[in-house]
Amino acid sequence: YYISLFTGAGGLDIGFKEAGFIGLLASDIMPQAKDSFTLNFPDEPYLLEDIRKLSISDINTYIGDKKIDVIIGGPPCQGFSNMGNKNSADPRNTLFESYVKIVDAIRPKCFVFENVKGLFTMFEGRYFEQVVNAFMAIGYNLHYSMIDTSNYGVPQKRERVFIVGTTSEEQFFFPAHSSDSY
Repeated sequence: YYISLFTGAGGLDIGFKEAGFIGLLASDIMPQAKDSFTLNFPDEPYLLEDIRKLSISDINTYIGDKKIDVIIGGPPCQGFSNMGNKNSADPRNTLFESYVKIVDAIRPKCFVFENVKGLFTMFEGRYFEQVVNAFMAIGYNLHYSMIDTSNYGVPQKRERVFIVGTTSEEQFFFPAHSSDSY
């Protein structure tokens, strides 16, 4: 089972569903994203809510006693994006903190955190360091990589930072390139 935060229209969800995971809950603040998501996944609950106001009791209403295997999400990236205004004071830059709090409360086996490549380097890498330190502080082993998603079947060159956190001591490897690359 998984839950999806900063879901948008469900791009990350598609891959998890294709891999056999069952989504129990999706959440985002944008009404247009909810409309797109529910059109594609009409049977999955979607909470239209600011993650800073999303409570664990709200989440538990949907997951019940099921053990969550993974939490997925890509917090807003306008402050780090080459296309954005590169504003270190953008309040969206700290939304990852709410993601960390939910991961800590739910304690999934792992999480997948996705963002733009600028997260690595913008503002001397201090936000990347804050993200990494926050997840390590709650006890997750981290693995991260810059991935060009076109090597995995996405029909555009799109470099993204992926952080995978696990509770396992086993070595984690990012998957090899897809044979369906564009």
